[in-house]
Amino acid sequence: ETVTGVRINCLGDRHTENKPAFEEVQVPVTHAVFTCPAAPITERIGIPIRAIKGPTNPAWREEFFDGIGLDHRSTGTTNSRATYLHLDCNSASNDFGWAPSYWQNKVGNVIAVRADKQPLLVGHLDAITRYC
Repeated sequence: ETVTGVRINCLGDRHTENKPAFEEVQVPVTHAVFTCPAAPITERIGIPIRAIKGPTNPAWREEFFDGIGLDHRSTGTTNSRATYLHLDCNSASNDFGWAPSYWQNKVGNVIAVRADKQPLLVGHLDAITRYC
């Protein structure tokens, strides 16, 4: 049995393999992503989304690319949309507005699913990460 999830592609795959920022994937219900904590912002809006880092292509893993819409260069494992998903939304926290370092550095490709195992659509995840 599988669940519809979304792969958030990192900068390396987007530049070298011309992949979109988001693409639909089928995720087995036994996948480790279902044991990951839900992203705080998604819990707050009532649609808990779990995410897990995936493998990156070793051919470009340490290369630098021009950031899309950025004025600096980024490694291939940069994945801003996955980082945004994990921003701390607790205004009383010292880390408010920041993602944990785990989600800031060497993120790579990410698989995201709804915690309730309902389909997660590309457009929905795109909207949530733009909101963040």
